[in-house]
Amino acid sequence: MIPDILRSSLTLSGTVVLGASLIAATGCATKKHVRTTIQPIEQKVATLEQKDVDTAKELEELDRRTSKADETAKAAQQHAQEAMTVAQAANEVAKASGQKAEDALLQAAAGKKLAEQGFSRLDVVERQILGIDQYAMTANETVFFNFGKETLTPEAKELLDGIAGKMGSLRRYVVEVQGYTDTSGSANANLELSRRRAEAVVRYLTVEHKVPMHRVSVLGMGEDAPMADNKSSKGRKQNRRVEVRLFASGDGAQQSAQARTTSQQ
Repeated sequence: MIPDILRSSLTLSGTVVLGASLIAATGCATKKHVRTTIQPIEQKVATLEQKDVDTAKELEELDRRTSKADETAKAAQQHAQEAMTVAQAANEVAKASGQKAEDALLQAAAGKKLAEQGFSRLDVVERQILGIDQYAMTANETVFFNFGKETLTPEAKELLDGIAGKMGSLRRYVVEVQGYTDTSGSANANLELSRRRAEAVVRYLTVEHKVPMHRVSVLGMGEDAPMADNKSSKGRKQNRRVEVRLFASGDGAQQSAQARTTSQQ
């Protein structure tokens, strides 16, 4: 028979051996389970995570390309707008150029018309100038003025009334009015004073006797062409004057010339 102590030891040893066997068997089973089940799952998870990372990168790259495409589209739209603005400006310039060209044509036509009118008027003036040779002086009166004055005296108005009376019987006539001064004062002041004296005579003839302005020529001569010596007061008085000459053409000139000849006989 086996003693109890030995039997107990054998039983314990068997238990230990069995437990170790079970643990070893369990460990082997766990490693196999991990190798066959867990690791493939972990690999799939890792693969999915990598795909997520790649997808995120692709999305980021897509966003970047989309933003760049948007910027390119905006730039293209801006260029298109600028091109449209330039085109509109060019169109306006073209319209303005066309208007200017049309205006230039109109101005050219108007200039041509004015030139034609000018030539026509020149012909008239030329004929009038040529006709002056046929005019004869029918009256010559001298109107005197006080020192430094341009106002007509009663005697001056009476002389002008007589000249105006002769104009009534004439069909074609012209009146020549020339103003003068003595040498008192400056030459420029005297020139202006001579003009005012001549204008006073013309104003009286046109306002009081309705003489047409186109028949009158007026000129201020200043101190030039003195009638008498300016060294004496009498001579200076004769130089403060306006000479009025009446020229007529045709029968009126002949009649006036005959009348003057008769009055002188």
